[in-house]
Amino acid sequence: MLCLHLLGEDQVDTASLFGELSRDTVDKFADTAWRPGPGGVPVLDDRAAWMAVHILDRFDVGDHQTLYTSPIDAAPGPDQRLLTYGSAPSFDPGHPAR
Repeated sequence: MLCLHLLGEDQVDTASLFGELSRDTVDKFADTAWRPGPGGVPVLDDRAAWMAVHILDRFDVGDHQTLYTSPIDAAPGPDQRLLTYGSAPSFDPGHPAR
């Protein structure tokens, strides 16, 4: 099970924390407000929306995996413009390609 989060345009710092830093070197949840969601998965307090899903299958697609999921629960957050690939700054991934 995992939780997917949609972020607002004003949540670039959260996107940077989870997109650029590796959990190998930093505890991403230590300084992030969150609560346990369905099945105990972390649900971030500062987000535009979230959706908890069951992972039904995984597919290796090179340097990452694609997940086949089924939704469990979801909730909207405050009404705001979403942070999108086009509106986000360029990020350096936490695990560079090998």
